[in-house]
Amino acid sequence: ANYSVAVGGYALATENTSGGTVAVGYQALEDQDVSSPNNVAVGYQAGLNLSSGTNSVYVGYKAGGVGTITGNDNVVVGRQAAEDATAMNQSVIIGSGASKAGVNAAAGNVVIGYNAGNDLTSGGSNILIGSSAGANVDTGNNNVAIGDNAFGSSDSAELYNIAIGTNALGTESSGADGC
Repeated sequence: ANYSVAVGGYALATENTSGGTVAVGYQALEDQDVSSPNNVAVGYQAGLNLSSGTNSVYVGYKAGGVGTITGNDNVVVGRQAAEDATAMNQSVIIGSGASKAGVNAAAGNVVIGYNAGNDLTSGGSNILIGSSAGANVDTGNNNVAIGDNAFGSSDSAELYNIAIGTNALGTESSGADGC
């Protein structure tokens, strides 16, 4: 690979086609072999299984780690943030454990806070800010949750909701979309 930087055991280990990548940490971007990737990964197993994603940043222990990442234009910062991400696109995930447990194949999400958007799988265009904000939302779209545990224990497929404040709509499960 040309014009790339790799520091750490197995960092950028399989890249053969292109450059413009920075991988720092044990197994950072280990599986990347992408044309014009322009990715940055810093941390133990950061972006470990990225297979075709481009123009993204992964910073932190296992940030964007174990999922087979194919998505583009993402910013992931935090310990195990978006750890199981797959086809996630145009998303910002910041915080320890943010969007960790879900296999994040969604687009256009902003998730900021410890454990925020933890179960997010295919839900898109959500804004989840605060510790455990929208933690159980997995397939829901177009939700805004701001505050500690705001929309935190809601039904998984909620749509078009706004929850602002500590525990706001915290246990919403009625299916009453658009609250």
